[in-house]
Amino acid sequence: MASCHRLAEYPESIPQVLADLPRTPVIYVGGLENSPEILDAIQQHHELWGNGGEALTNSRDFTVVQEVLRMSRAPIAEWRFAADTPPRDGNWMRRPLAGTGGRGIHIWDEGEQSTLKLTEPHGFQQRIEGIPHSALFIADNEVGDVQFVGVTRQLIGIEPLGAQPHQWCGNIGPVTLPVEVEHLVRRVGNVLKWKCGMRGMYGVDFILGTDNRPWVTEVNPRYPASAELLEWATENPLLQAHARCFGYQPEAPAAWRGMPVGDFCGKAIVYATGDCTVSPAAREFAKASNPWQFPAIADIPAPGTQLKSGDPICTVFATSANAVNCTTTLLDRALEIREQLAQPVG
Repeated sequence: MASCHRLAEYPESIPQVLADLPRTPVIYVGGLENSPEILDAIQQHHELWGNGGEALTNSRDFTVVQEVLRMSRAPIAEWRFAADTPPRDGNWMRRPLAGTGGRGIHIWDEGEQSTLKLTEPHGFQQRIEGIPHSALFIADNEVGDVQFVGVTRQLIGIEPLGAQPHQWCGNIGPVTLPVEVEHLVRRVGNVLKWKCGMRGMYGVDFILGTDNRPWVTEVNPRYPASAELLEWATENPLLQAHARCFGYQPEAPAAWRGMPVGDFCGKAIVYATGDCTVSPAAREFAKASNPWQFPAIADIPAPGTQLKSGDPICTVFATSANAVNCTTTLLDRALEIREQLAQPVG
C-alpha cells in the first residue's frame, strides 16, 4: 500500500531518508516527541502534521502539565526532579525524562539497583495505585473544545507477552468511565489545547486510582497507539479528522465500516523472550492480511530478521463482547504467533 524504507539508525536516519522524497505531509509516531531536533530537520523539507516547537516542549514538561491539571481541577501526582531525590520507600516511580512506552520506569525502593541508568536525565513521580488508561483527543486550529474520541485500557508489563514490568504492551477498548471521571478527563484535554497549543491527535495517559479519580501520568503529543482501535470501534477514520486540523480537506473515504458498537477490540505487542530469528512463516501471515478487515496480526517482520531478547516481534489483535475474553484471546494468539514466528538462536 506504500513504499517502505528500512532505517539504518532510528531516529537519526529519518531526515536523510525524507530529504530524498518529494515534499509531502509527515506524521510522526514511535517516541519522536523525545527528538525535537529530528522533527526540526524534517520540517526543512516537509510539512509536519503534528505538534512541534512550543506545543511539543510544553506537553513534555511536567511543570507545565501540572499547571494544566491545576487549572482543570484534576488530581496531581507529585513530581520531583533528579536533584530532589525522594526516599527509597516504594512511594515513587523513577522515570526518564525522554521515555516512551514505559521504558526505564521503575519503582523507587531499596530493590532498585539500576544505578547505572541514573546518568540518563530522569525524575520521580508519585506512585499511584490503580488501572492505567489512555484518552484520545483531536484539536483543530480553531478556538473551542477539542474532539474527545474515547478511552482505552492499557496493557502494562504482562509477562506472557514478554513485556518488562511497567512496559506498555497494548490497549483494549473502548472503555466507559464514570460520568464525573470522563468530564474531568475531557477538561484536561481541553486545557491542554489552550495551555500548550496542541493540534491534531494527541493522547493523555492516566491511572484511574483506587479513589476513582484520574491521575494523569503523561501526555503523548502525537498519534497514539490506541488510535487504530478507536477507529474500528467508532467507525470513524481518525486520520481524516487529523488532516483537517492542518488545513487539508481529504475526499470522502471509500466505503468502510468499523466494528459493531458495544464490542471490545484489543491489540498486544508480542516481545521476544530470547534472541531469535523470524521464521519463513512471516510471509504467509503477510499474505493473509486484509486492510479492509479487522486484523489478527500486524507489524510483521521480514523472514530472517534477527531479534534480541526484549525486541518486539509483531502486534496481535482480537475482538470480543467483553474485555476479559478480549485479553484472553490476545494472550492465546500471542503464544501461538511466538511459536510460529520466533526461531530461538543457538
